[in-house]
Amino acid sequence: FPKLLKTPWIPAQLNNKKEIKLVKTEEDQIVEVSSEGVEDVTKLVVPFLEGVLAHMNIEGTVTRGVRNGDIVFKINGDGINNLIGYHGETLEAIQYIVNTIVRNKVRDYHKKVYIDVENYRRKRAETVEQIAEKVAKKVIATKRSFKLEPMNSYERKAIHFALSNVEHIGTHRDVTAQNK
Repeated sequence: FPKLLKTPWIPAQLNNKKEIKLVKTEEDQIVEVSSEGVEDVTKLVVPFLEGVLAHMNIEGTVTRGVRNGDIVFKINGDGINNLIGYHGETLEAIQYIVNTIVRNKVRDYHKKVYIDVENYRRKRAETVEQIAEKVAKKVIATKRSFKLEPMNSYERKAIHFALSNVEHIGTHRDVTAQNK
C-alpha cells in the first residue's frame, strides 16, 4: 500500500486518442495504462479543481499524471495549505466530490481518481508509517494495547499494512467508534 505513494510521478500526455501507455513503476515493472475515459475525466476534473482554487483565492496549477495506473491530479501553488486542511480532511472531501462527479459523468472510467496537494499524501504516508513504528515499539515494550487517533480509511490501511509483518503485533478497527 505505501508503495502507491512512493511511485514516481509520470506526467500524462493530453490527447484525444484512446491509447495504451506503458508505464514504469517503482519496482521497474511495466504496466498497461488505458487512456479510455481518461480524457473525459481530465475535462471534468481540471476545470473543477481550478474553480475550487479560484473560489479560495489560491494561486495554483493543476497537472494530471499517472501513478500505478491511476489518474492523479497534483495541485501546486502558494497558500495551498488551506486546500489540505487538518490531517487532510479538506483534501479528502475534495477528492470524494471529484470521484462522485467522475462516477456520475464518465461511464468509461471505473477507477478512483486521486488528488494530491504539494505531495501531501506521500508526506502523510511517511508520518503514518513512523507512527506505526513508534506504536509497535511501545506495545512490545509495555505489552499493552494502544489506541490510535481516528484516521481515514487510507491511513488505517497504511497502519494495518505497516504493522502486518511485525511479530506479536495485531491490529483491529473499533467499529463501534463514531470516528474510526
